[in-house]
This record gives sequence, structure tokens and C-alpha cells, in this order.
Amino acid sequence: MKTSMITLSACLIFAGGAFSEEYTRTETMTFPLSQGDNVEIYNINGDITLEEWDSSGLELTYVITCDDLASLDHITVEFDTGQGLECSVEYDEDWDDFNNSNVDFMVHMPAGTELGYQVAFVNGTILLSGGSGSSRLELVNGDIVVEGFEGGLVTSLVNGNIDLSGSSGLNNAELVNGTINCELSSIMNDIELDAVSGDVDLNLLTSARVIVETISGEIEISDNYNAAVEENYVGRSSEFGEGDYTIEINTISGNVSVTD
Repeated sequence: MKTSMITLSACLIFAGGAFSEEYTRTETMTFPLSQGDNVEIYNINGDITLEEWDSSGLELTYVITCDDLASLDHITVEFDTGQGLECSVEYDEDWDDFNNSNVDFMVHMPAGTELGYQVAFVNGTILLSGGSGSSRLELVNGDIVVEGFEGGLVTSLVNGNIDLSGSSGLNNAELVNGTINCELSSIMNDIELDAVSGDVDLNLLTSARVIVETISGEIEISDNYNAAVEENYVGRSSEFGEGDYTIEINTISGNVSVTD
């Protein structure tokens, strides 16, 4: 893989408000990645949008925003292109004022190039639109939204909502607190949707075998499936449908809804 990268723009912007000031530093870079390369991005505070564009290279823009000018000097975004692309937000060891800063990312993914994406953030929103290859999205607080990603997909979230649509390669979605909203018009493998203290709403627009289990929650299934909900000593369950693949839905404390 080529390891060169081209800096397109870098600027320092000062913006004043009525009650506070924000100071930002922005940089845009392009990376000539090859088929099958990995793209890893790690951050604490901030949003990231990954969307497909009609170009052979991957373009990444980051914006560092702080409440004071001095804090900008304590935050850096580091890149390693030894094996694909690894990007991480780093902070000076003697500085821990994370609450007054965030780093937002905008990533343009090359159309037609299958890459292995891994995104791990603590606080923020992850939006993935289009793209192909494989993707693992991990977040502690915020929302994960995926639309039309082609390839294997795994999502993990502690607090917030997961919204998934148009991704036939979905493998697994895990949630602790919040809601999983999933629309499936086609699937290409077995799928697991797991929530600890949250709801799962599945809009199933294709054929599949569905297994639902909840310890403390209600199960609602569209009448068109003629599915029975059974109660036993561990909670409620239901099994219905036929297809080449199986969708397993499990909640500890949360409701499950399946519509068509």
C-alpha cells in the first residue's frame, strides 16, 4: 500500500459568540488506500460522518474545537499509514480538560473499494452512509446510524440509539441502554440483535427464521406472521418464519417489536 499522504488544507479559525468563544483547527488529508486495507479511527469526544464519494482515495477532515486557544496546543490527531490507516486523537499527559473540547471527523470513503473500517468513540454520533467492505462501530454515549453499507457490519453501543437500514451484511448489534431500530429488506448471513436494558424494533421486509427471547419485556409481532408468544420461567419467547438465515433477538429488560 502506498503510505504517502497529501495535505489539502489546514487552517486555524477563531469564532466569537455572545457569551463564549470557540477556537478551532481544521485539517483535510487524502490517503491512497488499496483494496482490503484497514481504516481505524479512535476518539473521545466528537462526531464522525463516513460517506461514500466518487473518488479512488479516502479523504479525511478533522476539526478540533476548544473553549480556549491554549487548549488547542494540547490536542493532536496522529496518523499511522504502515498498514492501511490508523488515526487517533492524542492529548498531552499533563492536560485532562476533555470536557471543553471535541474533535469531529468527516470521512469520504472511496466508492468501489472494499475497506475494513473500525471506529471507536466515547461520546458523540457515528454516521455511516454507503461504503463497502467490513465495519465495526463502537460507541459509549451517543447514537449510531448506518444506511446502505455493503459488507459485514458489527455495532456496539452503551447509551443511545442504533438505527440500521439497507445493510444486508449486518452481523450483530449490541446495546445496553436505548433502542435498536433495524430495517432489513435483504440479509446475507445470520444476525444477532442484543439489548440489555433497551428495546429492539425490527422492520423485516424479507424472509428469515426469527427467534425472540426476553427476560423482562413484551413481545409484539405483526399478525401476518401468525406467531405465538410463549411464557416460561425465564421470560417470554417466540419463534417463527422460514428462510436461509436466522435472526436472533435477545433482551434482558426491554420490549421487542417485529413488523413487516
